[in-house]
Amino acid sequence: MLTISPPADITAQATTACGQTYCAYVSYSFTVSGGTPPYTLVCNLPSGGEFTVGTHTVTCMAQDAEGNSTPPASFTVTVTSTTSTPPPQPPPPAMLTISAPADITAQATTPCGQTYCAFVWYSFTVSGGTPPYTLACNSPSGSEFTVGTHTVSCIAQDAEDDSTPPASFTVTVTSTTSTPPPQPPPPAMLTISAPADITAPATMPCGQTYCAQVMYTFTVSGGTPPYTLGCNLPSGGEFTVGAHTVSCMAQDSAGNSTPQASFTVTVTHSTGGGGSATNGSTPGSVNSSSSTTSSQPGGETTNPSSTSDAKSDSGTVKPTSAFVITAPSIVVPRTGTAVSVKVTTRHTVATQKLCWRAAAAKTKETCVLGHGAWHVKLVRRGTYVLVLETRGRLVARKTITVGRRR
Repeated sequence: MLTISPPADITAQATTACGQTYCAYVSYSFTVSGGTPPYTLVCNLPSGGEFTVGTHTVTCMAQDAEGNSTPPASFTVTVTSTTSTPPPQPPPPAMLTISAPADITAQATTPCGQTYCAFVWYSFTVSGGTPPYTLACNSPSGSEFTVGTHTVSCIAQDAEDDSTPPASFTVTVTSTTSTPPPQPPPPAMLTISAPADITAPATMPCGQTYCAQVMYTFTVSGGTPPYTLGCNLPSGGEFTVGAHTVSCMAQDSAGNSTPQASFTVTVTHSTGGGGSATNGSTPGSVNSSSSTTSSQPGGETTNPSSTSDAKSDSGTVKPTSAFVITAPSIVVPRTGTAVSVKVTTRHTVATQKLCWRAAAAKTKETCVLGHGAWHVKLVRRGTYVLVLETRGRLVARKTITVGRRR
């Protein structure tokens, strides 16, 4: 059966200050047996607690792991007084006070707007109360003070939220010069200049027709750089046959905008030349340019008006003379049979795909993407067919022979 036995009655002297009187710290232990350990002890006054002068009844009951409980068991704690004098109390904190520094005179040597100022630092002395202190001032230390006399007032607050009355001193700033500081010149008015009109031939396949890729440059000056350009037709875009008005306006970093400036792009029907046009690099001037179909060493082109189609693995389409594959027609290996050939194109408008395979056999075609230049490795002697594609269309082809010169 679960049982509990209290300790013997305890008598202790009150030797520990607690508030306005004295107390005794009393520890005790009950004896619990039987039942199913572990045991839980519940008491009205905990062991090790503070007991004031007088007699106290401590009552406890025990409970085991099965939930069985004992009837209460009690003993008494008697605390006797050792002195009639209450414990000494800490002295109250000194009154919170604040002292201002002596008046300060400074010279205005720092430009501030249209005049000069002085940076002034100061410190107040705070004592008493309960630290730490918080200082609140109408003009903080280290502020800019303009020419003239200024009254600086501060109050202090401690950790107990006690505050001082305001304390003040004066800051007198004298002028060292009657000339105001130089002001930066205002920015020049924001302006935009359009390039000269551009005429370009339509030599680039675009859908069911031909276009011209036209790049241009507007000249922006004044205002506050950097500039942002907003145009109805972007530079480097594809322009169809006809006349197009390109209008742009500029905005600077201050939010100022120019009126629109415009020029005309005229795209003409053409079967020769390059598919792009640019204006010149000199600001304010434009030199429109276009390239015509030409025969280059080691290169060949086909005209889009040709009646014979060029066949590639991706379909039958017509090459355009705007693109030229530049590579030697005959290559002689220095050793063995493999050779590396540099292949370039005359005109690049986007990512292009170059494919090649041996002409004599049904070999697998090798293709790589690039931007106008490739290094092609041909591993054996014979004739190879090179095909150049742009936007899924065959635009040029060429044959290369690896072997001996005849």
